[in-house]
Amino acid sequence: MSTSEVPLLNFEIPSLYLLSQLLDPEGLSGDIFVPSEFGVLRFTHMDLMQERGRIPQLIIDFELEDGKFRVAYFGHVSPFKLHSVELDREGETAQQHVFSEGSEVCLPLKACDSVTELPSGLDWKIVGGSLFLWRSCLGLPNACDESLSKYFSKMKSVSRYQWTCESYARQGEDILEKWSASVSCNDGDNLKISIFLVDGLVSKIEF
Repeated sequence: MSTSEVPLLNFEIPSLYLLSQLLDPEGLSGDIFVPSEFGVLRFTHMDLMQERGRIPQLIIDFELEDGKFRVAYFGHVSPFKLHSVELDREGETAQQHVFSEGSEVCLPLKACDSVTELPSGLDWKIVGGSLFLWRSCLGLPNACDESLSKYFSKMKSVSRYQWTCESYARQGEDILEKWSASVSCNDGDNLKISIFLVDGLVSKIEF
């Protein structure tokens, strides 16, 4: 499949899959490979670009057999925080897609769509955003230098909810996760909500 035929959603997926890999309770060793619609990617580097007065950008770099792939997020890996992607392959015109600029959405962010209706008063962007922030703060330090690990340690306190990983399993290349948290509803009651992910994408929500 040529790059021009790749649906935009497939540019969102690799880093979400990488995050799921980094959350493996058994840890990882050696090179980290990520499947994608444009070839197997090898994770190479992660860095945080900070400029005064601007939201920090998390840069994640991958290599593939015939090129390179770069993803930029605002602060951490989250389908709500994707800034841009760049794909440069031999024999093809380099592509760049800007998904968002701060609060402005430039292209549809398909990976952050909710898979079900939430109880009245709950905002999916807040609930889902909290989960991805929490997972980022746990997983990304496993693939970055110490100074960046300290950044994620501080960011964890920003999460609206505290999440517990109830299950993590691998089935071939698929990674299955279940995360749960207690959230406050409009009526003041606390509700347990469970979010299931497959390869870093939300597949089901239970409450």
